[in-house]
Amino acid sequence: MTARLLIVGPQGSGKGTQGVRIAEAFGIPVVSTGDVFRANVAEGTDLGKQVTSIIDAGDLVPDELTSAVVRDRLSQPDAGEGFLLDGYPRNLAQVMHLDEFLGGRDESLDAVIALVVPRDESLARLTARAV
Repeated sequence: MTARLLIVGPQGSGKGTQGVRIAEAFGIPVVSTGDVFRANVAEGTDLGKQVTSIIDAGDLVPDELTSAVVRDRLSQPDAGEGFLLDGYPRNLAQVMHLDEFLGGRDESLDAVIALVVPRDESLARLTARAV
């Protein structure tokens, strides 16, 4: 059985915390674009250098590059039986890239997990993080 999952929710909803727990329960990796970008920057890879120059210029990493990073990560052996996406897709273009990639492999998401948290609670959690 595979577990191809996507977790969504507002900032402060617990996506990171719950995502790790869910991924561990299914024995699948959490694929966070932020983590992948940071790892590449820290390792000084070509991708990391590209991302650094984009961010240093004050720009957002383009959808094509972000999607290429995710495609590469999802193609690694540990994601063969599933994954939990956190932070991707963020917009319609990225949704289309993901659908195209998975469709090309005759795969699809098994579930989308939506975390619903009252706005006041999210703000309280974010404020506590900033302290």
